[in-house]
Amino acid sequence: MQFQFFWIPVGDPATATATLNRTLAEQRVIQVDSEFVQNGQMVGWAICVQTTVAAVRKGEAAPACDGQTQPASTAKIDYRDVLSADDFTVFAELRVWRKKRAAEEGVPIYALATNEQLACVARERPASKAGLEKIKGLGSGRIAKYAEDLLGICRSADRVAAVQR
Repeated sequence: MQFQFFWIPVGDPATATATLNRTLAEQRVIQVDSEFVQNGQMVGWAICVQTTVAAVRKGEAAPACDGQTQPASTAKIDYRDVLSADDFTVFAELRVWRKKRAAEEGVPIYALATNEQLACVARERPASKAGLEKIKGLGSGRIAKYAEDLLGICRSADRVAAVQR
């Protein structure tokens, strides 16, 4: 995550506003905070823009869940760009579960599942342990330990989607 700071003077905002707007259009923005500041001769807006460091460009494919066509890349992936809105909602729920469960067990989050594996679960929405076995890297130990939680989140998401239709 990166922070960028902007000063937009009230007297002549055009140039600074154009720079801010360009940044907002080109970056994946997480949050924008602004504060009107009046300090003697300095009157304007102080703006803090929080952005992601790297993202997969729109239109690029997400890594394959079966591992067969997955490129060897260390580029960060912005799963908002590669998952559908519904799949990203499930992915976010899976990440919340993973964080809570890892804290309970006193292990790092990646010991439960990687973001890539959670994205595959969100996209595939397996209905059984056999479906989870198709996801590269989960393994029988993780499936035995976490299948009920993972499948429960998928079932819950499917019920919500059915109600919304």
